[in-house]
Amino acid sequence: MREVSIVGIGSTTFGRHAGTPVELLAVQAAAEAIVDAGIDRARIGAVYLGNFISGPLNGKEVLAGLVADQLGLPNVPCTKVEGACASGGIAFRHACLAVASGQCDAAAAVVVMASAMRADATGLPVDVLATVQTRGSARIAGHPDLCSFDATVAAAARAFEIADLAPSDVDVVELHDCFSIAEIIDSEDLGIVPRGQGAIWAAEGRTAVGGDVAINPSGDLLAKGHPVGATGVGQIYEVVCQLRGTHPNPVHDAAIGLTHNLGGTGVACTVSILARP
Repeated sequence: MREVSIVGIGSTTFGRHAGTPVELLAVQAAAEAIVDAGIDRARIGAVYLGNFISGPLNGKEVLAGLVADQLGLPNVPCTKVEGACASGGIAFRHACLAVASGQCDAAAAVVVMASAMRADATGLPVDVLATVQTRGSARIAGHPDLCSFDATVAAAARAFEIADLAPSDVDVVELHDCFSIAEIIDSEDLGIVPRGQGAIWAAEGRTAVGGDVAINPSGDLLAKGHPVGATGVGQIYEVVCQLRGTHPNPVHDAAIGLTHNLGGTGVACTVSILARP
């Protein structure tokens, strides 16, 4: 498997975009990512678009193909993936796998935000050390512990194993805080905070910027209005900015970042570990 880097990122503003078609928002973000990457669009060999219920809500399907068409990417495989709130993280993982396996040199992961991956990057790349997807129970009653998500525990353990790192190596985390209690549960499941200490660390400022480990310096879901399918790639965007040193709320000298994207009641989870070269 080839090494993979994130070389371009783009984002629309989180908020209400009345009258703007959902695919146009994705096109704007993806176009920005392509410019940021500094690559010819002809090199992009695949598009993976994460989305949740655009069909029922907007009457729009085959979004990956619609976005690729407006981006001017002819005859490339375009795939829409859905995993509830984890849709973006799943799209990112598939784009990474397409490049790592040699299916293409560059791939785009798009939600209502976008990033571009390729091998042998130049410029300001951020290395993808691991990206893992796991499955948990689709029912609350199916969880043996209501204060933990098995999918997160498994995904984090596998990601750290692949990256050959420990939770203590992580400088900045963007995790799935869909509710205030979720940050506490997720930080413990990821191994970033000792079990039973999530609330204490948060109260003591140990998970703030300047603390032991910075958790959600972007404000993540709670600051973005819980953007559902856009969350996973949005987290990637934030961590890449941190590792590039361009984030408006910077974590000093951040070298290792982690993203955690959870879908439904824990039925789908992705954990990705990124590094500054």
